[in-house]
Amino acid sequence: MNERQTPAGIIPNQADTSILEDPHQKEVQEDIWQHEKKKTMYALFGIGAVLLIANIIAYSSANAFDSYYLLDITLFPTIFLGLALFARLQPMISAIGGIAVIVVITILGIMAHGAVYLIAGWLVKVIALYFIITSVRHAKDAEQAKKQLQLLG
Repeated sequence: MNERQTPAGIIPNQADTSILEDPHQKEVQEDIWQHEKKKTMYALFGIGAVLLIANIIAYSSANAFDSYYLLDITLFPTIFLGLALFARLQPMISAIGGIAVIVVITILGIMAHGAVYLIAGWLVKVIALYFIITSVRHAKDAEQAKKQLQLLG
């Protein structure tokens, strides 16, 4: 029998429990995993929103805001919307995909406008860099929580 009778009631045997073991650790790791996935998703949404706002401002100031340029205005923000939604399933893959899209945007900008593209719109680039670093950090934390969940069974 693994339990012994005491005046205060039934106390489990020490072989069944440990002082260092937290009975709610699995729930905590599940909560951390869900929370970090959500933060990764929000960071990728943030990049998409910043790019959409920057595109709308840029095309409006150039008097080119019409349906002809709708694909140019919404292409990359839509890609980030998709990455953000995919972050609910695979946060690290979504964050890496976000890095790849930012690199593609930068390469296309340099090809189209030359090296001046690196300086032009620097505020948008800094904000996007902040959000991409944030998404990678939260995706990393989500993956660590997922590994802990797998270890806990």
